[in-house]
Amino acid sequence: NSSAASDVYKRQDQGIETIADLLQDRDIPEWDTSIHYVTSDPVKTAYYIAVLDTMNFCFWPSAWSYTDGENTYTGYNALALSLKNAFERDVPLYDAGYLTGMTQDKLISILGGRGAIPLIERRAENLRELGQFLRERYDGNIMEFISEAEGSAVELAKMLADNLESYRDEAYYRGQKIKFWKRAQIFATDLYVSLGGVHPADFHDMDSITTFPDYRLPQILRHYGAIVYDLSLIHISEPTRPLYISSAVF
Repeated sequence: NSSAASDVYKRQDQGIETIADLLQDRDIPEWDTSIHYVTSDPVKTAYYIAVLDTMNFCFWPSAWSYTDGENTYTGYNALALSLKNAFERDVPLYDAGYLTGMTQDKLISILGGRGAIPLIERRAENLRELGQFLRERYDGNIMEFISEAEGSAVELAKMLADNLESYRDEAYYRGQKIKFWKRAQIFATDLYVSLGGVHPADFHDMDSITTFPDYRLPQILRHYGAIVYDLSLIHISEPTRPLYISSAVF
């Protein structure tokens, strides 16, 4: 909602042009096989993406790290790699029934690494929700679920948000529902890239997927002068005070 947004920030065309110049010659990154699971089995690939993106949130503040060989990883890369190794060990994360029975202790054991993983119980809860949904609606057949989107990345993201609370990142601002659907869109994109754009991930509308509303995005836009925040919002955000869902404290 541009009228509502204009109350808290103003767009700066010069800053937008600066970012556009930085991005125009960059290639779209390829799927990083050094940290992601790779297999010729599309079902296991789809389950890997589903499990990964169902837990792809909130890596801070955290001292959790994952070491593989001589390299140590943190954040998303640590999660992607630890799950890759779990799939390669044939931990049945590709089984909806197994996900339905996920517990905090079991997930800690599967992921390994050092330090505490933030919101580990919420991650286990999300996996249980995913497993229950796939088992009850599709008898565990994740490819049937993806096929139901009929080649639409947008529809797949909508299906996730409609059916799984953990993917339904929505809020109300001045009476209007704002749909972010960050991880739902990431899921569709990851699936498209990891499966090479072939059925059932042969999505015809990838250009309709929005820029992921990551919390880092406003920071980047502000850094390059693409947006300027209202002073009241700066006052609230600078001391790292929490902003609650659907709040309009500014």
